[in-house]
Amino acid sequence: KDKYLLSISQFHHYYKKLLKTDKIVSSLSKTEFVEIISNLESLSLINLSNNNNNNTNVTKYCSRHISSAVNSKELAKLSDEIPFLKKILYNNDKLDL
Repeated sequence: KDKYLLSISQFHHYYKKLLKTDKIVSSLSKTEFVEIISNLESLSLINLSNNNNNNTNVTKYCSRHISSAVNSKELAKLSDEIPFLKKILYNNDKLDL
């Protein structure tokens, strides 16, 4: 079974924290970030948990949890080619959520 670690909101918060220390990419708004997450799910690169709570649509969507749908060896190889992806995946900093 997939292990879902972060909600979309938590992952966005983590992404914003990394941007403060690394200016490799420009900042995305939460809406843009959610759109990218949705596209990654559509491409079957990530899995999103189902969410059955009664929050509003946006809140409900952002509280869904993310897991990778990509083989971990393939992801490691790809992250070697994309430094910011490697930083997101393997950052040793505490995740202050």
